Amino acid sequence: MGEWQATVDFTTMHAVEGDQLFDVIEVLSVYGASADMLPDGTGAGVTLRLEAESALDAAGKAVGLVAGSAVFAGISVVSVEATEWSLAVARLDEPAFPPVVGYAEMPACPVSPVRGPLAFRCARASPVP
Repeated sequence: MGEWQATVDFTTMHAVEGDQLFDVIEVLSVYGASADMLPDGTGAGVTLRLEAESALDAAGKAVGLVAGSAVFAGISVVSVEATEWSLAVARLDEPAFPPVVGYAEMPACPVSPVRGPLAFRCARASPVP
């Protein structure tokens, strides 16, 4: 058995309230639950830390726990993601945004600013001043 991070995203028949998300977190606290809500209140996502044999088992268990939390009535699951725990932790170290090249770096490259990807390769290869 391995450790997994599983996220269940779903929509609901009725608007999601913030207090409901806190109730889900409380009910599923033994799984280290965290939750987020869609800006328009039509759905939410719940992330859990689980022990399971495979990604498929972790996804199924997560869906069952979220649907069985008895906080939301009539949820429709729209996506499920199960990731090995070690990979999920490693992803936390990845930058939120990819490296970017600004206009200040582009004149040093032998390509026009219109060709952004080529300028990016050039800027990456250029020494940092």
